Amino acid sequence: MSAAILMEANHQIVLASRSPDSFESLKKDIVHLAKDTLAASEEALTLSDSELEALFDTVCFNDTLFDAPEVVGVDMVINCIGSVEYFNEENLQAVNVELTRWILAQSKAKGIEKHIYISTAFAPAVSDGQIEERVYGDEGDDPTLYTKTKRNAERQVAESGLNYLIIRPSVVIGDSRTGHYAGKRYGIYQLWDGAKRLLPEKIDVMRLACPDGQMNFLHQDALIEVMRFVLRHPIDNNIINLVSDSTLAPTMEDLWSLLFQEIGQPEQLEWAASNDTLDYRGLSPRVRAFNAFCRTNLEIASRKWTFDRSTINAMKAQGLPFAEALLPSIGVCQAHYMWLYNENKGRVFNE
Repeated sequence: MSAAILMEANHQIVLASRSPDSFESLKKDIVHLAKDTLAASEEALTLSDSELEALFDTVCFNDTLFDAPEVVGVDMVINCIGSVEYFNEENLQAVNVELTRWILAQSKAKGIEKHIYISTAFAPAVSDGQIEERVYGDEGDDPTLYTKTKRNAERQVAESGLNYLIIRPSVVIGDSRTGHYAGKRYGIYQLWDGAKRLLPEKIDVMRLACPDGQMNFLHQDALIEVMRFVLRHPIDNNIINLVSDSTLAPTMEDLWSLLFQEIGQPEQLEWAASNDTLDYRGLSPRVRAFNAFCRTNLEIASRKWTFDRSTINAMKAQGLPFAEALLPSIGVCQAHYMWLYNENKGRVFNE
């Protein structure tokens, strides 16, 4: 999000972090991402290093955040805070719900009218029919407590009385052209990382849960382009399902096959419809460990997620460049990750 703001070059950015030691590395990472994304589009960041530095303020995220002098004059809060500890109810409630409530209250008290909330495409937890661009109650069937708390936070934002925009990205992966990824070890990166760490070089028998559904990914450059678009063309009191076209999304079998093209084909490969029907007999300890490692992600993948994309389609009609996450571009991201893993001896993520 910050990279998109920086690329527009007409907004002052106040970065809030709990760790002041991270300020400089955070700014460098944002500038690096902005430059890389523009370079892939054969564009350039027009600002000098001194001009870039002048665009940033940093402030410690604590109880007095909204009283900090750096926050005076802020007219928009972009709330990217979130806990993704799927089954840690205490942390999910504290971060996704209570902290969102506090930020909204503080924003109202300080007269900051615009609030952009970064949610997840899976917050409605509805796998029967399309996920619409509206606020949901509790009619869904949550795969984890994470989606429940993000849905709760969405309702708070929509009912806050502030001018809001809720953005629901699906599973974010690297740039569609270069594979460069600036995120953390979530989603399919967990599976790729687990495959490299856990699976043996030669696999005799491989059985995998392979749910009959399609996986929706979102390229990093598509997310940035949408954010740039809404900064130029503000959207008020709305929700955006920031997802790729559900009808073109790859199946889980497509993704497993793509992985084995990279790491080597097992001697014997069998699919199971779900985790519960997976037969562990005859599997090596490392293959068993990989299956256990994948379990939660595959539970989420087993849902038949489809999405209304009215807002994205309207933006595309107005000229938004949007890279759909299809199997070839997902392959670019996978190949880039595997190259980094091999080059850095497994030390890909700074976590």
